[in-house]
Parts: sequence; C-alpha cells; structure tokens
Amino acid sequence: MATTEDRATFSRLALRLAEASTLEEGAEVLAWACAERIEFYRLSIVLPLTEPGEYWVGASWAERPEEEMAGYTFRLSGHPLAPVVEQGSSVVRHDPENDAPELPVSRLFRGEGKRWELAVPLHIGARRGMLVLASRAPSGPGPDAVAWAEEVALWASVWSRAWCGPDAPEVLRELYQSLLEGALDGIALLRDGEVVFANPSFRELFGLSAAETAGLGFETLLMPRSRERFREALASLAERPRVLPRVEVEGRGRGGRTLVLDLGMQMILHRGGPAVLVQVHNATPRARREQETRERVDQLLRVLGHDMRTPLTAVLGYAQLVSERLGKEDPKRLREMLAILRRSADGLRNLVEGMLEYSSLGRESSPLGPVALEPLFRAVEAEMADPIERSGARIRYHQVPPRVWGRPAEVSRVFRNLIENAIRYARPGVAPRVEVRGEGEENGFHVLCVADNGRGVAPADRERVFDLFVKGPGGGCGVGLAVVHRIVTGYGGRIWVEDGPEGGSRFYVTLPRLPEE
Repeated sequence: MATTEDRATFSRLALRLAEASTLEEGAEVLAWACAERIEFYRLSIVLPLTEPGEYWVGASWAERPEEEMAGYTFRLSGHPLAPVVEQGSSVVRHDPENDAPELPVSRLFRGEGKRWELAVPLHIGARRGMLVLASRAPSGPGPDAVAWAEEVALWASVWSRAWCGPDAPEVLRELYQSLLEGALDGIALLRDGEVVFANPSFRELFGLSAAETAGLGFETLLMPRSRERFREALASLAERPRVLPRVEVEGRGRGGRTLVLDLGMQMILHRGGPAVLVQVHNATPRARREQETRERVDQLLRVLGHDMRTPLTAVLGYAQLVSERLGKEDPKRLREMLAILRRSADGLRNLVEGMLEYSSLGRESSPLGPVALEPLFRAVEAEMADPIERSGARIRYHQVPPRVWGRPAEVSRVFRNLIENAIRYARPGVAPRVEVRGEGEENGFHVLCVADNGRGVAPADRERVFDLFVKGPGGGCGVGLAVVHRIVTGYGGRIWVEDGPEGGSRFYVTLPRLPEE
C-alpha cells in the first residue's frame, strides 16, 4: 500500500514531468524517481518508430555521461526485451549479453559491468515503449523495485505521448523529416562510405541533384589532400564510438569552388545495421555569420514549440488518465492530477499571452507623451491584487519622479513585469518586499530601481536574464524581462541588474525625462 511519502514522491514526479520540455529532461526526472528504490547506473526511454517492430532510444540518463546512449534505432524482432512490448509485461535480464555483438557499434555496450537489466512497458496509446534500467548491483531487483518502476512508468507513459502517442508513426515520421530536411547544415547518412540519404542543404552545398547524390562515395566530394584526414576520423569513430569526432576538411562545392567544411560524425544503428551520420557545416566566415543568425531564429522557434507542447501534452495526457481512473483512484490523487491540469493550462495560456505581448511591441501607434507614475503604480497594483495578496507582498515607493516620457501601456508593462518578477522569485517562506525608488538622472533619463528581497540573480546570468525564454527557478515563461528590455532599449534607455545589499536583486531601468525638463 502506498505510503504518504510515496504519494508525495509521485506528486512531485508528476509536477516535474509536466515541467520537462525535452526527452532528456524527462529521463533525468525519471531517473530521480527510480533512484528512490532501485540501484542502477543508466535509464533509457525506448519508443516505437514508424515501421512496425522498429524502436529508438529517445533519451537516456547515466551516472557517467559517457555511458549515456540515445538516438540510435534497432529492430525488436528476436530481441530478449520483445515480451515487454509484445505482452506488456516487465522483464528482468540477468548477466545480459551484448545486444548486437557482431556490429562495430556494440563497443558502446562493452566494459560497463552490467549485471542485470530491468525493462517495464510504457503504455502509449495503442502501442508500447519501454523504460529500461541497467544495473551493476550483484543481486537483481526485488518485487518491490519492479512494482516501483512500473508505477514510475505509468506517469512516464502519459508524459511521453508528446513524442509517441496514438498517432506516433506519422508524428515521428514528420518530426524526422522536418528535422533532417529542414536542417540548415548539410546532413548525410553513410553506409560503407556511400551516401544513402542527403538533405537539401547537403545537395545544395555540393551542387548535386537527388539522383546524383544516391550511392555517391562521400570521399569524392572532398579534395584529395583531405581524404586521409576523413578516413582517420572514421577509424577513430569505429574504435571509440562515444567520442564524436569533428574534423575540418576541404570539399568541392558548386561550380568547383573550394569549400572549408566542418564535419561532425556520429555512429548510429540504422535499420539494424551500422551507419555514420555526417553533419557538414560550411565554415567560411560569411556562411558562419549567416548560420548564427539562422540558428538564433531556429532556437527561438524550437524553444517556443517545446514550451507550448509540454503543458498541452500534460493537459491532454492527464485529462485522459483522470477519465480512465475516475471512480477507481483515490480522490486525493485525482485532485492532484486536476491541479496539474490547471497549472499546465495556465502555463500554456501565460506563454501565449507573453508571446503576444512580446510580438506586439513596436506596433504601438499612440504618440509619446508624459506618463504620470503615481496613478500608473496604483493601476499596476490593482491588476496584480491576487498575486500580491497570496504572496503577502509589500510594495513601497520612494522618491520616484512624478512623470516620465513614453507610452502609458508600455511604461505600465515595465513596472508590472519587474514587480511580478520580484514576487515570483521570492525566497521560500519569506514574504516579498519590493521597493520602487528614483535613483537620480543620467543623460536626459530618469534612473529608477525596483529592489526586492528574493533569490537574486547569479553573476553568470546577469546578461542572459533579459533574453527571450530564459527562465529562472521560480517558473514563468521566460518572456517578462525580455519585454522590459525591449521597451526600455526602444526608448534609448538601458536596463541592468545588481545584487541587493542584504540579498535579493536590484533591477535598474532608465526612462526618458520630459522634453521640457
């Protein structure tokens, strides 16, 4: 029977999974939960692929980073773990042998001292995946450990539907296609040195058509003086698959021009056989600058996609779980699930509202003019009455200028977001204390400070804290400070953060004085 401590652990597990936005983050959370009862050194999340019987290791966590194994595919036919997905039953393998001893990639599995392996099913819609734990412990897992892993897998099943749900074949196929086909770097898959797949960026880089690329020897695309260097990197990869080599070579580009290429290589299992995935980056200075700009846009879209997918997945998954267990589950646990649904939906709403707020900046058509601060502060406090009351926050004002030059809606956003930030990142058990005060003038701007008694900002984070989607330990969607930065710098001012004299943070902003002043 589950103890109060057990229920607290699983409540925390559900909350942490709802906040995890990548498979890697989820693997770390699951490892934390399993470590309560099981001694293991690696945990892997195994999910079904498009083709029946094909699976991929979506993510793994290991005590030693070099023992993590993720991203490779394999066929389950004849595999000792097949009963896990075929029958939906847990399997314990004692002294397991290498899963693919005849392949070069089997070196990934050797020398770890694995004594036993526990695999429990992940029930993902109509299909199944696996949660696999590898251990060096001399004795195998007892019934309690297996039951614990199965309970953890229940929560993992709901959460992992973002990557493999009832529509998993199409979702994953489209995911792979979009990732590979849309990559800005050239991507090629080599078997026995020949190209079996190349994305559009790869073909464009070398001026080749799809027909010309298929079956082409990769070395023919390199200058003769670079081919030996490429062979050495391949040999190093075969001997040490965990060490991913990067090598700079010269290649033949479109029209015969010489390209300086940065190659990254990784050994993978592709349809049951060894293959090498090659990333080809055009390393010329101009291409590098363009690539950095594109990567920033890609990162923005990727983070936004992940942040929106996570709460949406939690809402759909836990809604289904609640409906399946209604009348069977402990009412307290159902209330906990419903609370997670509410938090996840609120997180999605806040993210959408934050992005709408950020994207609307610069479109304000109202003219600049005097903005009276005292009524503005009263309006901000009225808008934030609920979080102020719940947190017990006290807000004081000292020597603030009567007016600044700007737009009322934008100036209001500046102080609302800074005060909201101070409340969100309060120290546990300490009521927030916020002081807004004037700090004089500089170069035609009023200097204002919003000081708090919260957790503070680490020195290493003081520059990036104003970037979009940078989140602190208090949650949020990572948009508020980016909005403040964009408004203040749009007025020609600046924003920075310092430590408070007794802890907490001091956020400084400069806002324009009135022209007549």
